[in-house]
Amino acid sequence: MPGGKTSGGKRVFLVGSFLADEAVTDMIERSGMKIVGDSLPESGRLCSMPEISPDGDLFHGIAAAVLRNRLSPTQDNFRRILAADLAEMERKAVQGVLFVTQKYCEPYDYLFYVYKKMLDEKGIPVLKLSLSGSQEDRKTELAVEAFADLL
Repeated sequence: MPGGKTSGGKRVFLVGSFLADEAVTDMIERSGMKIVGDSLPESGRLCSMPEISPDGDLFHGIAAAVLRNRLSPTQDNFRRILAADLAEMERKAVQGVLFVTQKYCEPYDYLFYVYKKMLDEKGIPVLKLSLSGSQEDRKTELAVEAFADLL
């Protein structure tokens, strides 16, 4: 992750809508967690993007990879999103999930409760962070630090 730790830490998975502020990832990693995967469809996925082949048209390869990974609760069935994310979480031995959305993003608010049910059944802790883009950074930081302590 940009500016964050790259090794060690409690293994977490990042889920949510577009991540407008990468400072959140730094905050997560400063709290002793390591982001090992993500499902951020609007941002093109920060950690979980598959390798792009340098053969052929590079831009076509990038576009095809982004479109293949663009699972979104506004466009896709929740079951498909849950299955893809859970498979990656199990492969990466995830210890916790941070569900980060912008405030009042209804598709992700609905997805969260289905997601939480799945994670509860698997015994994986989850923290939901609703970002408003305001001065709530310290409140968010305290929640992230408490979640890291829980793991």
